Amino acid sequence: LDGRNLWASLWVIGAALLLGAISIFIAGRLHTLHPLHGQAPIFSHIWGYLVWSLMQQFLLQGFFLSRLLRITTPGKAVAIAAGLFAVAHIPSPLLAVATLVWGTCACLLYLKYRNLYVLGVAHGILGICFAVTVPDHFHHHMRVGIGYLNYHPHTGHNGHN
Repeated sequence: LDGRNLWASLWVIGAALLLGAISIFIAGRLHTLHPLHGQAPIFSHIWGYLVWSLMQQFLLQGFFLSRLLRITTPGKAVAIAAGLFAVAHIPSPLLAVATLVWGTCACLLYLKYRNLYVLGVAHGILGICFAVTVPDHFHHHMRVGIGYLNYHPHTGHNGHN
């Protein structure tokens, strides 16, 4: 958590912003762009998700990846850590696949830069973009576990989600 390699790794945030902008543009064209779920003010919602993203990256790299590196090769450690990250997002098929891809990328980037802050911010950007570009009926408001299975969409006053 010392912030090393911050400047060298800032391009990751730029790449996440670019990917997010492209996904928002495409979602706008496909009419799947929608607001975040919940009543929280947008700043609070985004800030809370950024903190949660940093915590997830800390668990993924700081706990799982670092311990796996002690007992196996870097390639196997990355694969196992990313697999565990994806399993934690079951039963949501979209989140499981997305987190497998991001988990792999994040672990590889961590091995190169050793900076959790950049990964947490990039994770937050990508997660928020995923939440507003993919229809809720596919990701159930980004829920996992029993929350995903118990999801029941609520319709608004106009009959739409």
